[in-house]
Amino acid sequence: MKSSTPVLVVIYFAFLAGCASQSTIDKNDAVNSFTSVGIEYLSNGTDYRKSNLTYKLLPINGSEFDLKLIKTGKEIKRILKTAGMEESSDPDVIVFFDFGSGEIKPIEHGIPYAIRGQTGVASTTTTGMIYGNNISLITRVNPTYGVVGYGEHKYTTYIDSHHLSLVAIDARSLKKGEPKQLWMVVAA
Repeated sequence: MKSSTPVLVVIYFAFLAGCASQSTIDKNDAVNSFTSVGIEYLSNGTDYRKSNLTYKLLPINGSEFDLKLIKTGKEIKRILKTAGMEESSDPDVIVFFDFGSGEIKPIEHGIPYAIRGQTGVASTTTTGMIYGNNISLITRVNPTYGVVGYGEHKYTTYIDSHHLSLVAIDARSLKKGEPKQLWMVVAA
């Protein structure tokens, strides 16, 4: 007999890792909830935390032909199998899932840089020669260099948001019309 708590923890961290690898982590990224509703027994009297359960995975929204849902569903199935659960047409648990993306938002960035140039004159040296009635003077200017201004290199990055929701319902209670939620994982 296995506990379902490791199932929840595996799902939780696997999808957080998946979300982190999809895009950069923003200060607004967060895990919204991780909920166990305190139900310990399925309708048939089985302690769902200590048995090898069967499940059926169903999308909440979307088409069965949606490639993102298909890919996400395969990943959820892989994780549930790793946790000891088996897929079945007559399951103990129905796992509903929803996966989506938010709108893509542009974020503008700027990298300042210094503009270098002549800032003044450090010294001047004038030398000359006299040739009869002619004078020849040469003035050498020794400039100083430094920062004369600032510029900014601008670029834009694009950030999209993802969310994943998993809700496990006791299948027998759902058939009776009194669904009992076993656990829920929401990551955004």
